[in-house]
Amino acid sequence: NDTAVFVFDNPLDSLVSGDIYDLRGGFVAAMAAGPIKNSIQWDGKAGGRPVPAGIYVYVIRAEEKQHTGTLVVIR
Repeated sequence: NDTAVFVFDNPLDSLVSGDIYDLRGGFVAAMAAGPIKNSIQWDGKAGGRPVPAGIYVYVIRAEEKQHTGTLVVIR
């Protein structure tokens, strides 16, 4: 499970983007298009290298809405 995939409903076909941050608010990575329609994903890497174990915050944006939560990376 090296990739976190977020799947969502998108009836208006809106532009959706997502970013990953560390707990101090530092930018870690931008999410990429997911493996299926209406999904985005993060591969657990920053700058092509695996991130250290820890808790990370995701921010997913669509239209004028923002959804946040946490991910735990265990190595």
